Amino acid sequence: MSERQVTIEVHATASKYWGCMETLDRNGNLYRKDIEEDRKSTVNGNALQALISALHRLRYSCILDIHTDNEYVEQSGWKNAKGDTIPHKEQWQELRKLLANHSARFTTTK
Repeated sequence: MSERQVTIEVHATASKYWGCMETLDRNGNLYRKDIEEDRKSTVNGNALQALISALHRLRYSCILDIHTDNEYVEQSGWKNAKGDTIPHKEQWQELRKLLANHSARFTTTK
């Protein structure tokens, strides 16, 4: 069985995050799951949480096409070039763990 392709789109403000996941089932029917939660944080923290929330819903390895209007989500880790810890370290660690079994491509939208 080939890996399922899933498109994830996430957006955030300082007071909430939202997005959706879409994939086709074996019969070619579109499956869509909306994601939304009111949550007080930073825009970047909520963008990370939106993606984490989406990834928690996946049960199998997938090929992910992730779209976001937040470039912060595309960073590669929780340390900056100087070796200092960046904000949201715990979220970055959880995100890395959740992405480990998937192939992901990030696209920034404006």
